[in-house]
Amino acid sequence: MKNSNLKVNPFLSALGSVLKTISFVIGTFILATILEWGGMHSWWKNASETRLYERTQLEIHRLEGSIGTRLEKHWFLRATSYCSALSDRLLVPIEQYLEAQQQELEETPQSMSSVVNATAHIRHAINSHLVEGIEVYRAWSFRMLTFMFGIVSISPLLFVGLIDGLVRREVRRWGGGRESAWIFTFASKSLFPTFILFLGIYALWPWSISFVWINSLMGVCWGVALFLAIAKFKKYL
Repeated sequence: MKNSNLKVNPFLSALGSVLKTISFVIGTFILATILEWGGMHSWWKNASETRLYERTQLEIHRLEGSIGTRLEKHWFLRATSYCSALSDRLLVPIEQYLEAQQQELEETPQSMSSVVNATAHIRHAINSHLVEGIEVYRAWSFRMLTFMFGIVSISPLLFVGLIDGLVRREVRRWGGGRESAWIFTFASKSLFPTFILFLGIYALWPWSISFVWINSLMGVCWGVALFLAIAKFKKYL
């Protein structure tokens, strides 16, 4: 029984982490939608209807400036375009239906009944918010894909942290230094919360934000955490 528990527990732990991550990602979309709906009536009330599209284009332009080339021939844009094409197969018919309903409500003359006018006003508000929700999904999915694909670019920082940690570990081992279980546990367990923190910031920030800074800060945090965890790992293993 003990051996079976030892085999099941790591699997359940990994499954729980995956489910938590999926729940968090879905939660970021819901919160981003709520923030956008709130901003429609306050912060960017008079902004352009294509605000989110313009924000995405600005972020693409910044990515091109950091990479040093246009993204039209880059594998990243091909991947995002493919994912966007798949989602548009579902979203475009819904968006066309909502826009048709919106146009029909705008062309409908006002009624003498206040109840009918109130109902039409509510339908108009619901349709406009649903259309905006679709635009939020497009901008949010672009940021999600950018964040996930961008993790590859921080591999040099992780490699430096790994090598430096192994060197410090060997120096400590042969010098008779003591390992620190607390530092090792804290550093190793900080990787996932750091990932969640920067993912949440990047997904929820309603204005344009440079992904290079987000990615670089997360890479530095992961590199330092990996260095500390390996450097303080048990010296006789």
